[in-house]
This record gives sequence, C-alpha cells and structure tokens, in this order.
Amino acid sequence: MVDDRWENRSVIVNLLSPMGFEVFEAANGVEGLEKAGSLIPDAIITDLVMPKMDGFKLVRHLRESAELKNMVVIVSSASVFETDQCNSLDAGADAFLPKPVEASDLFGLLQKHLRISWLYEQLVEVPPLSGKTIKGGIALSPTAAIVPPPLEEIEIFYDLIMKGNLKAVIKQAEHLKTLDANFIPFAEQLCEFAKKFQEKQLKSFISQYKQKD
Repeated sequence: MVDDRWENRSVIVNLLSPMGFEVFEAANGVEGLEKAGSLIPDAIITDLVMPKMDGFKLVRHLRESAELKNMVVIVSSASVFETDQCNSLDAGADAFLPKPVEASDLFGLLQKHLRISWLYEQLVEVPPLSGKTIKGGIALSPTAAIVPPPLEEIEIFYDLIMKGNLKAVIKQAEHLKTLDANFIPFAEQLCEFAKKFQEKQLKSFISQYKQKD
C-alpha cells in the first residue's frame, strides 16, 4: 500500500490483514518502487498525489520494469475527475479504486485481478415466531427493540467503522453483549452489517445514534 498519509494506509491494512493478507506500507512512490522490487507483492495499491514520486510515475516505472511489469496495480484516489482515472489507466494501472475506500469495492477488485474466491460464513435464519436464544440462555424476541449503548461506546464503534476495521467492530459488538442484555439487538445489527462488509449501512446505522447525542 503506497500512500503518503498513514490514515489512508491503515484503512487498507485494517481491511486486508484480518482476511489473511500480508500488507506492506510505503509513504511515497520511491519507497514503494524499492519495496516492490524486494518483496515482489501480488498487487500494489497506490495513491496518486505523493512527494518524491507520484502515483503516475510509480505505475510507469513498474510497467517499464522487466521483473514488475505484470504486477497488478490499483490506483486509489479521492479525485473525482475522470481525467485522473483515465490517466491512471493510460499509465498502466489495472483498475481505479475511489476514496474513501469501500470494502466491497476493494474486495471486488482483488477478486477480479488476483483471481481469488471469497468464502462467506453461512448465516442461519431464525424462524420468525421462535425467538432467538443468545449465549448464556437469554431469549431475544425477533421484535426486540434496539437499545443503543452509552455515548462512549457509540464513539468507539464510530471510530472503528470510519477506519474500516470491521473485525474490531465485531469483536467490540460481542463484548457489548456481555455488558447488558438490552444491548444485544444493537450489537447483533452491527455484527450483521460487519460480517457482510456492508460499510455504508454500518455508517448510516451508527451515525443516527451519534447525531442524537
């Protein structure tokens, strides 16, 4: 992951590391090119505007290298200009990933260009009238009201969601269930969105409680 802003690099790291990917970071094009030559990664995700060497030059150097020319290169930028996207592809990039990065977009590009397959957890539907039994023997009605936790918990979830750290969201939600049985519907809704990589729904869900406080 090549980007001069650590927070942008951390988004990719937090999304891919929990999935089993080994992610290396570089703060500019020069550093990215050096690491690409020594590590020979399966793919490079690079920003466009960076010091020392920008993303366009990095892509061109990669395509001119006999050893690295066939490497998958994804350009990621917040630019809304079609010219930047087109220029990225003209320089030799395989795909364009807009910022802020959505997990579904990132995983879709990796699936396509690295030819990998995702294995999804099988979710079991609960019969509408049966209710649901949570660990510890607590019965949860299918129509149970969603009770939000205190503001400090909301802020923790909001920060994790904005960073794209879905694994941590699930872990924090499981912890929330142990604090108070009333929070279980809230926590389960978060887990459902996170396990399905539905970041937009997660942001919308948590924001409504954040705005009320």
